[in-house]
Amino acid sequence: MSASLSRPTVRYRRPPASRADLSGFGSQGFVAASRRRLDNDSMATLTQLRGVARSLWMYYGHPDHMRRMARFYGQFIRPGDLAFDIGAHVGSRTLAWSRLGGRIVAVEPVPQAVRTLRVLFGRSKDVVLLPAAVGATVGSLQMLVSEREPTVSTLSAEWAERMLRERHAFARTRWDRSIQVPVTTLDALIRQHGEPAFCKIDTGG
Repeated sequence: MSASLSRPTVRYRRPPASRADLSGFGSQGFVAASRRRLDNDSMATLTQLRGVARSLWMYYGHPDHMRRMARFYGQFIRPGDLAFDIGAHVGSRTLAWSRLGGRIVAVEPVPQAVRTLRVLFGRSKDVVLLPAAVGATVGSLQMLVSEREPTVSTLSAEWAERMLRERHAFARTRWDRSIQVPVTTLDALIRQHGEPAFCKIDTGG
């Protein structure tokens, strides 16, 4: 992950009108603007749900997927082992490892993915959820969020711009907003939770 960000020039959607934008409106203008804002918020929520649903289908929709992961990761993770899932997304590895008897620290900064992880693992005594990114230093950074494709949310505006230039598959990708997220480090995770038997890192940018 890049620890320094220039001002992103990737494509953004225009944010919904705020109260400050309505100062000169009459009552009809206020109502119309409020309706537009509700429509925008509803569309944003629908886009988020579609993005999460796409990821859930991709990672949980094939019956053999979990069995293959269990066979593969069973080579590295034994009952009671500590494992770090860095970039946990919607938790398919976290689930596979927990079924192997592992103790998991699942680290994920994307808000809609974090909400999904809390639904799936919020009551598990063997899974610690950490809503953060992992980088070179502890602190916070701006993250570009793609609602439609949450897997390509990134801390690196440079990476986002390069993907738009170089990869045809990114032609329709949009980073809808930029949010501040906490950042931790592998060293900090080890100090807090211990040295893992296995660590997976799957991060964007």
